Formats: sequence, structure tokens, C-alpha cells
Amino acid sequence: MNKKIFTILGAVFALILGGIILFSSRESELRGLRIHVFDAGKADAILISNETEGERHYVLIDTGESNLFPTIQKYFEKEGIEKLDALIISHFDKDHVGSAGEIIRNFQVSQVFQTNTTKDSDEVEAFLAAIKEKGNTPETIADENSVKGLRIGEMEFLIQGPEKNYKRKESNNSSLIVKLKYKNTSYLFMGDAETERLEDFLETELGNGTYDFLKVPYHGHFQENLEELIKEIQPKYAVITSSFKELEDKETRRLLEGVGAKVYLARQGSIDVFSDGEKIEIRQ
Repeated sequence: MNKKIFTILGAVFALILGGIILFSSRESELRGLRIHVFDAGKADAILISNETEGERHYVLIDTGESNLFPTIQKYFEKEGIEKLDALIISHFDKDHVGSAGEIIRNFQVSQVFQTNTTKDSDEVEAFLAAIKEKGNTPETIADENSVKGLRIGEMEFLIQGPEKNYKRKESNNSSLIVKLKYKNTSYLFMGDAETERLEDFLETELGNGTYDFLKVPYHGHFQENLEELIKEIQPKYAVITSSFKELEDKETRRLLEGVGAKVYLARQGSIDVFSDGEKIEIRQ
């Protein structure tokens, strides 16, 4: 009997120890930049942070659906985050703007960036009401002001708005596309851009050259010119925000793996990207 008890206690201890090791493995010795991709199912919520000279800076790209807010709030509280230097809403689908209203109400937000194509929904109404309540003035990036340069800490952002008003897939194609450069590393976040937008993007300066990291557009759905995009930017790492109910297309993964990219699926757990500006490490 005693032997059985000791065996059980040993197994429990091993599980606890294993949990500690697993938790610790999410950290990295690389310091400077951290990107946290929330496990939000088929939705986007990506927190980017930079620590320099004792100061921490935070940028949030998209906010998932409305039911993600408790998860975001818990993470912010754990990390001691009270203020965002910028909130970027790539477009106004509920799986990108869903928690924006609650975030604006509960945290300080210095700047808000949005695209020019809105939608009628409860989530958008909540976002607009919070903006009005807090006195924020969002900056719309589109048309003649199609690229916004932004430096926050040591992070350099280029936020590209839609080149035109799209008649097909209007909301997705109006997504803001964000390039982040941190020292000698580069990252690309493509919202839900679809075929027409990808075609236009590839003709711009941001669409030329390689990137270390890619947030794959439109939850990994295959696009006609996705192969051209992936071959052009040659990502080393790629994150797909898809759900178990709505999987990414196999062809998308095949294309990414074909250029040597290591593919991470956010539905398998939140993802942390670490960089010192030279090297990149990813934990999931």
C-alpha cells in the first residue's frame, strides 16, 4: 500500500515539475522584442512589446472576438500592462474588432489606427462608443495617406492602408497590412487580405523583399497569388490563426513549408516570439 502511495505521489510530483518546466520553456534568453499571439481560434489578437532603457512599449494588432476580452485582460494584468502605445484595427470584421471597445474602456490607449471600410455590427458600435467615451481620435489609413510610419521604442512600423476601394471581399481586402522592423529582423502582419489586395501589395515597396516572420493572411485560406507572395517574402516562421472548426488550407501549409518556413498554428495554443534584433526564438 505504501509503495502505491509513493508511486502516486511521485507521479503527481513529476506532473507538477513537468508543468513548471513547460511554463519556463515559454520564456527565452532573447530580450528586446516579444510578440504574443493569443489563442483566439479563427480570430486575430497579437500583442507586440519592446523593452528598452527600462521602458516598456506595447502595440496591439486586432482584438479577437468579444468573448476574448477576459483572456486579454488577464494577460495584461499578469504582465502589468496598463497602457497601449497603439491599437491597430486591421479591419472591422468581428473576429478582429470584437474586444476593441472593452480594451479602450479598460486600458489607456495612446493612438488608434483603422482602415477606411467599416461595417454595421454590435462589435463596431461598441468600438465607436468607447472611442467617443474616451475621447480618442482614430487615424484612418487609406488612399493618399496609404502608408503610415511609426516609431515606438526601438520598433519601426509601416502601416499600409488599402490602395483602392475594393468591390469584391471589400472588408477583408481593406485590411491594414503592418510591417515591423526591429533592428535586423522583420515581421509582416497581413490581416485578412485576399487575392486582389495581395496582388496590389506585391506591387508596393512593402511587398518586395524577405521577412523573417509572417502572420499568414486570412486565416490560412488559399489565395490565387499566395504562392507568389510566399516565394517573394521567404518567411522563416509563419503563424496561422485558424480554428479546429475552420482549418487552414493544406495547400497554404505546403507552400510555406516549401520555402522552409516553420509553421505554427494558434489553435494549438498561444505563441510567443522573442528576438534580440538578430536571432528569433518561438515558444508555444
